[in-house]
Amino acid sequence: MKTKGNQDNYERLFNKIILTYNDPKHLMYKKMSHILRYITPGDTLIDVGCGIGEFIVRIQDQFNTIVGVDISQPEIDFAKKRIGNSKKVFFIVEG
Repeated sequence: MKTKGNQDNYERLFNKIILTYNDPKHLMYKKMSHILRYITPGDTLIDVGCGIGEFIVRIQDQFNTIVGVDISQPEIDFAKKRIGNSKKVFFIVEG
């Protein structure tokens, strides 16, 4: 059951997670920086296990279409809020 309280808790947690992606000392920052060096801009990208959409937020301007897939509805909902009304980013909950 989805409640406003649960949604607020998820958002607080996800916003804390975003901070780790931006901290150069944190492993997630290092992993993302490493992976981003090897992504070649192009037409379509599929991000399997996209979570809260951090990779998609960072690379959305480099692709014509991006599909984010994850098993967590709350994470997909949060990612959708971050992306806004983009016509080229789509999310799928699967699992």
